[in-house]
Amino acid sequence: MPYKAKPMPRISAKERAPKAWADNVKTAWFKRLCIHITEGGSLRSFVQANKHGPIQSTCYDWLDESPMMAEKYTQARERSADTLADDCISIADEVQDATQFDASRVNAARLRVDARKWAASKLKPKVYADRIEQVTSGALTVKHEITDEERVKALALLMGKAVIDTAPNLIEAQRLLQAKTIDHEPDKP
Repeated sequence: MPYKAKPMPRISAKERAPKAWADNVKTAWFKRLCIHITEGGSLRSFVQANKHGPIQSTCYDWLDESPMMAEKYTQARERSADTLADDCISIADEVQDATQFDASRVNAARLRVDARKWAASKLKPKVYADRIEQVTSGALTVKHEITDEERVKALALLMGKAVIDTAPNLIEAQRLLQAKTIDHEPDKP
């Protein structure tokens, strides 16, 4: 059910400057703006529909001046994503009875749905985006401790591999490995 707002007082173009608005009038216009945004409208369409209301730059000034208004505006924009998603379903249902000869009608509906899906994905990406990118920042330290015995085994494997790589055949590799065998016992305290 569309929101029916009370008529607002007429304000001249000169009085439309940000500082010229009385707090109660500013609050009333801002509430209407938030309702309009939540219902899927835009700031631009609100300004165009309300010729005697605030202009677009005045609304932005209000948002810059008041963190509370900025927060409410942001909430209204996020909620409009839900409205746009609901619109997608309604539009799809409108062409449910389309026949094969209604291709242009179906394509027009598809375009309307795609535009709303795109806007919803930008307004509320955690819910409506196709994918979510994860960005991780910070340092990661991996500490691997190796005992002396494990170090000796690893070194022997590497030396053995080097010997095998230099041998012309398997028999020569075995002979070289036996000749290079090192007996080592780790120091015992």
